[in-house]
Amino acid sequence: MERIILPYEAPGQFARPTFAHASTAPSQVIHPTKAASDFIRAIKRRSPLIVMVTVLVGTLGAAYVVKMPAVYRAVGQIQIEPPQFDTHISIILANGSIPNLGKESIERYVPNRLARLQGRGIAEAVIQFGDLGAGKGYEGDPPAELMGNLSNRRLVPGTNIFEIALEGKDPERVTKLLRDLLYKFEDSIRTESRSGLEKAEVEAQKNLNELMLSLKTLDNEIETHTRAAPIFAPGNKYLPLEEYTIMKNDLTTKRFRYDTMKHEERIASMYPGLKEASAPPSKYKAKIDYLLERKEYYTEQLEAAARLTRNVNTDPASKRLAELLDKVMDDLEEMSALDTPQGFPDQSGIVMAHTAEEIRKLEREVNAKMNQVQQTMPAYQQYVTMQSKRELLERQIASTQERLTQFKWVNKTISSPIEILQKPTEPGGPIKPNRPMLIGLFCLLGFVMGSGVVCAFEFLDHSVKVPEHLSAGLTLPILTVIPRMRRLARLHRGGHLWTDNDPLSTEADAYRNLRASLIGVNGPKGPIVTLLVTSAKTGEGKSTTALNLALTCARAGERTLLMDVDLRRPSLAEVFGVEKHEVGLVDVLRGDMPWQQAIVRTDIPNLNFLPTGDPTNVPIEVLGTLELRQLIAAVSKGYQRVILDAPAVLGLADCRMLGRTVDAAILVVRSGAHELRPLRRAKDMLEQSRVPLAGVVFNGLTDDLDNWASYGPNILHGRANLASRQGLNSPSDEVAFAAANQD
Repeated sequence: MERIILPYEAPGQFARPTFAHASTAPSQVIHPTKAASDFIRAIKRRSPLIVMVTVLVGTLGAAYVVKMPAVYRAVGQIQIEPPQFDTHISIILANGSIPNLGKESIERYVPNRLARLQGRGIAEAVIQFGDLGAGKGYEGDPPAELMGNLSNRRLVPGTNIFEIALEGKDPERVTKLLRDLLYKFEDSIRTESRSGLEKAEVEAQKNLNELMLSLKTLDNEIETHTRAAPIFAPGNKYLPLEEYTIMKNDLTTKRFRYDTMKHEERIASMYPGLKEASAPPSKYKAKIDYLLERKEYYTEQLEAAARLTRNVNTDPASKRLAELLDKVMDDLEEMSALDTPQGFPDQSGIVMAHTAEEIRKLEREVNAKMNQVQQTMPAYQQYVTMQSKRELLERQIASTQERLTQFKWVNKTISSPIEILQKPTEPGGPIKPNRPMLIGLFCLLGFVMGSGVVCAFEFLDHSVKVPEHLSAGLTLPILTVIPRMRRLARLHRGGHLWTDNDPLSTEADAYRNLRASLIGVNGPKGPIVTLLVTSAKTGEGKSTTALNLALTCARAGERTLLMDVDLRRPSLAEVFGVEKHEVGLVDVLRGDMPWQQAIVRTDIPNLNFLPTGDPTNVPIEVLGTLELRQLIAAVSKGYQRVILDAPAVLGLADCRMLGRTVDAAILVVRSGAHELRPLRRAKDMLEQSRVPLAGVVFNGLTDDLDNWASYGPNILHGRANLASRQGLNSPSDEVAFAAANQD
């Protein structure tokens, strides 16, 4: 089944029905989209540039690394722990007798000491007293350089064992510096831990002296006070209060006796002749008993007020109690008189009268003593206050003396917070620079820089390098992909490379694919017999493509005619041993001879060649004459395949005139030669001239070549041993042709 050539339908576009209606609108400039595979291919293609940059950067880096001074590192180990005490002292500390480090202080203890180790104070002390000042390994500010080169790290997580390291250019100096630094640090922390207790001991002793002086002063004040106020009994007792208490007790006793006598008298008056124990109670007994209770109650209240109130005589509550007590006494005396029986002989009257008189006298003395107590109470209160203060001072003195004793115990049992576990030793060799690693890094940097430059070039390079860019940009089918042909002696003929001597090569298969793509394809006029091979510009391999396509068709058994219609640069005559100025196409067009006599029979079966002849003084317009159309029509009847090697498209009208006389045209595009812009312009020019385009031949592919061939390099039917065959990376035939102006 035959195919009709229709314009290539790109994704998202509609195919045009025929060549005659091809669009003549200018094509939009499209740059190929860069994928990761494009950059990888670019890196492979430009690997010499990457190697050059890598060697350059690696060499400069190696020179820099060699000049770097050697750095030595001295290492020591220390352990930092908060101050510890023995068991007994820990108990004292737990009881709060001596201030201890809190939880927060313990957590900050180690970081604070490490910060002090790296501080300027210890560094200055080491530099100043260690005879390691400026001019002996350090320039500028020696303490600052010492601090900058010092480092620490925890050896095991969860412990307080640290590795202290110091770096420098002189191994002996670095070791001595670190040793002096650790000793100075240990001494300063030990002094700090003990100075706190010593300072506390001094403060406690000072406080004790002040307390002793205060106690002595207070004793003098107490002695002066007791001499000035004669109110104190032996043992510093309050004499007026003691006397008041005695008199009060005596008064109470007398009143009780008096009451008892009154009671007996009432019983005797009511029951004369009976024993006192059997006498009936008087009718006033209940009232008298009530008054006696009230009398005792008011007396107790008045005594309590006398103890609590400084001045009883001026206290309203005390005055009220005294009035109530006097009224109760009067009522009691009245009730006692009424309770005496009429006519009863008063045998105890004299005793009772005497007792009553004693009671009244004693009451007056008690009141007077109470007044004295109230007047002297402020002096006594002052004395009590001074005694309380003295007791407090004695307790403070005893506590301070005990604390001083504890401080002495702590100073004897406290452990050292810093312990040097490993003394610094002189390093055996430098730790940096690691020259092999640095040189390797510089080489890696050079490789990255070279790869970056290559990727940047690839990003900025919009030339077509892979067939996918071409098919998407031109919206034309890719008829075949031809690899970059090797410049071998057996492939070289007449300034061109062709596959006659290597029919099993990948290049030969590529031209077979081109012929296979044209089989069964019809142009607007029918089956494709006459085929125009052209390119956008010169040097893209169109002549080589026409030559090898004609060879492939002839080997397939097709009667093939190869016509060199490039009047500007004919290049195929030497391939078949024809002189440039022999008869050919121009002679046929001038009518000097029939075309059958101008045909050259080649050594390839089924392949004939029509050279250009001598194009001198022949106008280009001859390519658009009726004679050329008649010639092509004639040869198309005698041959199954007529292949025309035409000039380039851009800037020339030759190909546009020739294109109207053939069945179809193919556009040869060389990999990496041009951007899409000139290729689109060439396509647009051909479409404007209504030249039917069958497709594109992608020539000179070097990248991703393995994905376009079925056989590997070690297979006979393939690019056998390409890496070992001479000419794989040599210039292509198109480069040679361009140099020789043969295309």
